[in-house]
Amino acid sequence: LRYTFVSDVEKFTDDYFRTIKEFAKKNYEVIRVKNTFKDGATYKGVNTLVKNKEGVIFELQYHTPQSLSIKENELHKLYEKQRILDKENDKTKWDILNNKMIELCKRIQNPIGVERIK
Repeated sequence: LRYTFVSDVEKFTDDYFRTIKEFAKKNYEVIRVKNTFKDGATYKGVNTLVKNKEGVIFELQYHTPQSLSIKENELHKLYEKQRILDKENDKTKWDILNNKMIELCKRIQNPIGVERIK
């Protein structure tokens, strides 16, 4: 299961921590956090794995409207092309796609205070 939470860049970090607190109140456990809102990234978002009290694990992705739009459109197309390549045997093609993804992600504004999410 995968869910997506979308919040504006100004409120993103506060909304993330508010959501984590609500999970804790309901005895949900965040078991993994991956924050890729960093300069030079090929994908920008926060991906978490959350386990509910029954033990079911689901993914919750956190995005801004801009990061979600780029991810679901141009970025996904490039990712689909890259993931079928062998990184060593198709290195030139793989690197070209990687650089295109980085360039796309440069257009995404990092949310205020996002570096606090670890």
